[in-house]
Amino acid sequence: MVSISTFHCVFLMFLLACIFEVGYGKMVFNVMEDGAIADGNTDNSKVFENVFNKACQSKGRKLVLIPRGIYMLRPILILRDSGKLDGQGPSAWNNNTSSKDPNCKALPILLRFDFITNSRITHLTSINSKNAPVNVFACKDVKFDHIHIIAPKDSPNTGGIHLGSSSNIQILDPTIATRGDCVSMSPGSKNINIKNVKCGPGHGISVGSLGEGPNEEDVSGFMVTNCTFKGTDNGLRVKTWARSYASNVFNLTFEDIIMDNVMDNVNNPIIIDQQYCPSRNCEK
Repeated sequence: MVSISTFHCVFLMFLLACIFEVGYGKMVFNVMEDGAIADGNTDNSKVFENVFNKACQSKGRKLVLIPRGIYMLRPILILRDSGKLDGQGPSAWNNNTSSKDPNCKALPILLRFDFITNSRITHLTSINSKNAPVNVFACKDVKFDHIHIIAPKDSPNTGGIHLGSSSNIQILDPTIATRGDCVSMSPGSKNINIKNVKCGPGHGISVGSLGEGPNEEDVSGFMVTNCTFKGTDNGLRVKTWARSYASNVFNLTFEDIIMDNVMDNVNNPIIIDQQYCPSRNCEK
């Protein structure tokens, strides 16, 4: 054991395959109460494993709490399972008005990975997420492989895997069929490798939306290879808000892209849109 994993957040949510709903849950499993020591030297691997197992075996909504500190773990944290994460979206989609009413709380994201370093997430399946299935923020050296994300094409804008302020991320061999971007990169996404994606239905693979606020981080080093799009609204897309703030996007590579029945299904095989305005009510 040679690496130190640092968690710079007040809490970190991990969801294993038998946990059906993520949010600020009713049951909290605090690693400190099971003996974790945040001194950067003590091996906490067994403690973390025990806490995750207890959370997985319990019923209802739950939260794994990792207080701020430096925790020594094994070199690579791996989340793996062949089961399904059921977000139970149909129970809430038609009743949520957060997109129109600022007083209505947004629905929960199914899987959040914040401030994760040197980890692998593999062979997980998400179905019917209430909101975004996978959100990745401030992560580094993380590999996602064989992730399956499924939701009806007439569901809300559920999306697939969303990245922000993260670097050296690999997304390999996923199947993403929802209503939203199969993969999307927000500001601060750097050195992202996306390969062998089966995308559709959905909005395609997108850089953006960018330029919503001042001083956004650049997006760079983005490679998409050997991906197949079928029945998507777009294929490859770069989008900035209408009347956007200045930022930079550079070093993007797209290779060996297949768009199945492109004239019938994919409306915009390649689109760079600097007047992105989904509400149609933006200042240009």
